[in-house]
Amino acid sequence: MENAEEFKERKLDKLGDMPVGQHIIDEFANRGFTFNDIGIQNAKNFNTAMNRDRTIIVASRVKPVHLPKPLNEKPLTLEDVIDDLPSLESGQRGPHWADVTEYVSRAQDAQIRVTPTGARVVSPLTLSGKVSGAIHAGAFCRARWDEVMHSTLTNNGELSAYHMIHPGSLIVDSDGQPLLDKAGNEQFTNCRTFTPHELFRALRLPDDINIPLWARQDMSLIRECIGECWAPLHAQAVIYEFVKAEFDI
Repeated sequence: MENAEEFKERKLDKLGDMPVGQHIIDEFANRGFTFNDIGIQNAKNFNTAMNRDRTIIVASRVKPVHLPKPLNEKPLTLEDVIDDLPSLESGQRGPHWADVTEYVSRAQDAQIRVTPTGARVVSPLTLSGKVSGAIHAGAFCRARWDEVMHSTLTNNGELSAYHMIHPGSLIVDSDGQPLLDKAGNEQFTNCRTFTPHELFRALRLPDDINIPLWARQDMSLIRECIGECWAPLHAQAVIYEFVKAEFDI
């Protein structure tokens, strides 16, 4: 069983003081399951370019099954998985059906344009359209090329999502010098959130992933599914532990 990091300790009114995780364990134990391992694992340790902590509960009725060991010592970075994809601005589409950008206004583009890789835009409240209220630290931030992607939520197409703005690249002139705006600021490309294609790459999904044509017309649905998903290579590693136990590998 897989769920969000805080899932095991979450409480519901109808369960009283008992955490949800303990309730599930008790229910399955009453049905003959033995819980061999319960823990939090991160997808970035399973060849996935995403920082995604998940609670994993492993149980079996037959043989002991344990959580998988990390597959990689050094996490993949965004540079490793999306650097070869096309540079796109808001409103543009690339050659892949999932190279679809979310729209940003001219005012939003202007702020993101002068925001370097890994930095936060100067006036996030202007971008959000709000005049007051707290904004979490990761909102309206460009990601970094040399890091994994931050964990995606279902709102991954919004500028306010956690570090979901493309890292971008410095714009240079023909002599390789930074191309400055009228105010003397350096400018950067890709003033937008990640495309679904880039999110696929971070999750290590294949470019030719078989998604039905009707679903390809609904990018909001695809983004929501990405935000809810269990990283495939992490899931594969957990399932393989059951195979190893069954066949004594």
